Amino acid sequence: MADLKLSPWKKGLRNASFRGVRFETRDRELESGRRIALHEYPKRDTPFPEDMGKATREFSVDAYVIGDDYMSRRDRLVKACERVGPGTYTDHWGVSQRVVCRKIELKETSHEGRMCRFQLRFIEAGDGASAPTGIAATAVQLAGAASKLVSAAVGRFSSSFER
Repeated sequence: MADLKLSPWKKGLRNASFRGVRFETRDRELESGRRIALHEYPKRDTPFPEDMGKATREFSVDAYVIGDDYMSRRDRLVKACERVGPGTYTDHWGVSQRVVCRKIELKETSHEGRMCRFQLRFIEAGDGASAPTGIAATAVQLAGAASKLVSAAVGRFSSSFER
């Protein structure tokens, strides 16, 4: 009888989940790259591609829930995807990361009983430390203070000759 060993890559497969709600999957896609601002100038035959940094990673996951309890798992996954803020996504291939669910598409048919299919779209959450923040425009503040100082000095000088 043949020995039914799992190949090494299959041993590494894990249960996929989002915010602790488990689902099955066979396929995923990753879209990434660089953000490029393309500048094209008149009377020039070559463009200038300006690199604006790494593009946001987007994951597209074909998922499904199956079994007698599929309706409750379906509802829990929908609620998990609609919650505010990032959550942990663990995929079938062993990658676990913080993401935000950007979109969820659900499909159920009477032909496939006890089953629900999803198209999940996640984007990487980032660390939040690089969010834009307001900072003091010190040059503008300094120019304003200098202008007030000059006005006060001129006013004081003028008032000393009015007596």
